[in-house]
Amino acid sequence: MMILGIVLHVGVMYMPEPYGNDIASILDDPKDPYRDIGAYSITIQRIVFVIHYFRMPAFMLLAGFFGALLLNKRGVKELIKNRLIRIAVPAILFWFILWPMDSFGWALGERMILDQANQYTLNDHISNNFSWHHLPFASDRAYHTMHLWFIYYLILFYITIIAFRILVNYLSHDLRGCLKKVTETLFKSKYKYILYPVLVSASFLTLKLGSTFHFMGSFRFVPDIVVFVNYFVFFLTGWVAYSYADVICYFKEKAWLYSWISFFLVVALLWASEKYIESGNLLSAGNLSEGNSTGDSFYFNLATLLQALSAWFMIFAFVGLAEKYISKPNPILTYIVGASYWIYLIHRPFCFTFTACLQRWDSPGLIKFFLVNSFVLLICLSTYHYLVRRTWIGWLLNGRKY
Repeated sequence: MMILGIVLHVGVMYMPEPYGNDIASILDDPKDPYRDIGAYSITIQRIVFVIHYFRMPAFMLLAGFFGALLLNKRGVKELIKNRLIRIAVPAILFWFILWPMDSFGWALGERMILDQANQYTLNDHISNNFSWHHLPFASDRAYHTMHLWFIYYLILFYITIIAFRILVNYLSHDLRGCLKKVTETLFKSKYKYILYPVLVSASFLTLKLGSTFHFMGSFRFVPDIVVFVNYFVFFLTGWVAYSYADVICYFKEKAWLYSWISFFLVVALLWASEKYIESGNLLSAGNLSEGNSTGDSFYFNLATLLQALSAWFMIFAFVGLAEKYISKPNPILTYIVGASYWIYLIHRPFCFTFTACLQRWDSPGLIKFFLVNSFVLLICLSTYHYLVRRTWIGWLLNGRKY
């Protein structure tokens, strides 16, 4: 899933939605202010959508599960120490490393997208783009977390869950017993199937708090309460599930059933989301009518429900498939797991920098998409192998040097 971050962040550069050919709106986007307009691809957009529908919810659930494992194995002090070293320190350190890289890449993209007449060569744009203004606290860009928002929210979740754990200890014995009975009913008893509608309903209702039908990220340093609640549902579920880990056996036994359910849900979600986008475009274009407005609302609610359903069933499917088929140590998978954190941290600036460099190459978006993904993955794996794996950075990210 961390490597899928490359696919997702490269793919965004080739998505026709939500801005189309509107250069001003593209450049005003605080997250991704660049697109290769001439290489738009609806296929790439659908790939990005499918990844986005489940990737971050799954991350958050797994983070909760393994956070609870760490707590149960080593205690609260070791959990705090481990998360500080493995998450908080990298978040701060890599923000200063990534900000100038991020700023350089977006500035290059802006130069390329504004130079529609090709007055300057790519080399001219690159050489003229070097500036002290890309450094932290020297930039005129609004400061934000970049793609590090994920670990920023993880820090908030760990603080919340530890505070919640302390609070629970102050509850009466009867109240604690009641909470335990509720979780056992959801995860362990013969009534465990009510877990599905409870989880789906929780995600549907929290999604309805926001303005989008899908799970969003937030680059702002001030936490977004909707984003926090959206993902905390998954984190908390993973945390509680650790105490009832035998529920994973059900996912393993029904892995292919969940996979087929997920497939049909995702296809339906893609259809509903595209119909919603289409109706929204009609409204924004001024083709207003009661029918369009009603359709817009219908497709929005349908897409929201399908997003809640598909996220959970895709998680059930992938956890089940992993338990079913990845049952023995594998050196290649072990290597990829070791590299994945580094890949997540470092990949994004390369995604849009290489995309901008290929903008003037007259080739289909899918070919560019494949090449940029390959370039970025190669750079991430090479730097991991030679600069990270056997160094203090490897120890910081993975808890050990290889």
